[in-house]
Parts: sequence; structure tokens; C-alpha cells
Amino acid sequence: MRGQSKSALSRVEKAIASLDAAIRINPEDAEVYYKRGLARKALRQLALAKNDFRCAQSLAQKQGLTELSFSVDRELDQLNKEPFKVEPHSSEYVSGVDPDNLKDFLHDLDDALFIRKSAK
Repeated sequence: MRGQSKSALSRVEKAIASLDAAIRINPEDAEVYYKRGLARKALRQLALAKNDFRCAQSLAQKQGLTELSFSVDRELDQLNKEPFKVEPHSSEYVSGVDPDNLKDFLHDLDDALFIRKSAK
């Protein structure tokens, strides 16, 4: 199971890289943003998925892509109903920081900044 999970994860990450390249070639392709949003949603990178869906929505509306617009609306509705939580494999977060210890990490960072400001 673990091997299958890693293989599936690898395929989704490769798909995102391909979609990134497609966006660099044609940044006005609403369908590509939508597909990248789906891939990021599969990886539980919810904030990034929402951004992609919003871009897809804007472009789809401008281009009159009604079916795509409805699909994007459905995805955004689902994401807005899900509670946000930090996912350990999400590229949105600093690698090496355990999401379960993120609060402690941020507290330590605040302490370090306070000490540095006090020393000046």
C-alpha cells in the first residue's frame, strides 16, 4: 500500500509540474488551472487548490466557458466546506516542520524575534 501511495503521489506531483509548464506557455488557459487545482486538492494543498480554482473561474467567465465555470463552482463550494488544516506533504509549508508542532515552532520564532529586538 505504501508503495502504491508513493507512486500515486509521484504521478500527481509530475502532473502538477506539467501543468505548471502549460501555464507558462499559455497563462490564459482556464482548463489547465482547473486541472492543477484538482491535482493540488488531491495532495490536500487546499489553499493552492483554491487559488487555482479562482483563476480558472475568472478565466472561464471571461471566455464564456459555462460548463467549466459550473465545475469550478462545485469544487470551490466543496473546499469552502472543508475545515482547513496543515498537511505535512504540502509545499505551502516549510519542509522539516512537523505540522503537529507548528504552533510550538511559531511560538519559538516569536520568542527569537522578541529577543533580537530587545537586544538592539
